[in-house]
Amino acid sequence: MSCQLAFYPLETKNINDAVNQVLSIIDTAPVQSETTPLNTLIFGELENIVKLLEKIASVMDKRGIKFAMQVSLSNHCGCKG
Repeated sequence: MSCQLAFYPLETKNINDAVNQVLSIIDTAPVQSETTPLNTLIFGELENIVKLLEKIASVMDKRGIKFAMQVSLSNHCGCKG
């Protein structure tokens, strides 16, 4: 499965800090990822991707970060094998 994730911090002056926090969460997940200037591509099992998305939303909400997160899932685009 592949996922294209774009995370947009809202109403914050510390945009880079919020984005770096999300990238740290992704780095600890059992998925492969590739970051571009506009989004992060994530590859892995659907269950792991869904858990990761849930964790990002939960952690950022608990930290008081307002955000929008755009997610596209595919079982074909960018998948290997």
